[in-house]
Amino acid sequence: MLVDFGRAVDLEEVTTQKSNPLSTLFKGSVAAEDMECGTMRQGNPWGVDLDLFGLCASSYILLFGSHIEVVQEKATGKWRIQKLLRRYWQRDLWQRLFDTLLNFDVCSGDYDELSYIREAFDEFIDGKDRRREIESRLTQLYTHLPKKRP
Repeated sequence: MLVDFGRAVDLEEVTTQKSNPLSTLFKGSVAAEDMECGTMRQGNPWGVDLDLFGLCASSYILLFGSHIEVVQEKATGKWRIQKLLRRYWQRDLWQRLFDTLLNFDVCSGDYDELSYIREAFDEFIDGKDRRREIESRLTQLYTHLPKKRP
């Protein structure tokens, strides 16, 4: 389990002892304060939700160009990103990703919603020649990268 690029939790021992290592839970904080998932911030046991938070954080950086900022709604207790998604960013698709991953119930063991999100992104990318457009834009970005490390 990758906590961040400076820390990780070795699950090798756990995978040999449990039939489902995804159900493994930990207690305590192992991440930088701004990179703690919701359950960790609340002092509850956490598991793969830390990885899901990392996926949210990576997506957030790609969308907004800054580190993820989350808040917990007082009325519902649900976590959400602080910034608003732009209308032309396929708001429904990204909102579903953030809402699901930030509030995922690891104890339920219901990973179907994660598959649905992936399928929704696949459908969006495969529609209307978007895959070709994405590849073209990535190629353009690649030309801006330095050829050699200094």
